Amino acid sequence: MAVKVLAHQLDGLDKSLNDLRGEIASAQAQCEKNRLLDEIPGVGKLIATAVVANVPDPGVFKLGRDFAACLGITPRQSPSVRLPTLGAITKQGN
Repeated sequence: MAVKVLAHQLDGLDKSLNDLRGEIASAQAQCEKNRLLDEIPGVGKLIATAVVANVPDPGVFKLGRDFAACLGITPRQSPSVRLPTLGAITKQGN
């Protein structure tokens, strides 16, 4: 009986996920910025929609580094007495 209840819940989650995917696809089709971002290799509909939702005006960033910092993709910092040095970029963004 418990397995049947869990299977029913999983079916409900699958339906909800499919509904959300449909909503994301329709929102992506209506926005030109989403379509342009979707053409970039490695960027799908979900990532394009999230970027457009979080960063409505990309003109506020002077450098790509500023945009990466907004996303949480920042280099590791090694502070020293004289000059802070920047290391590798972590892959644990926002």
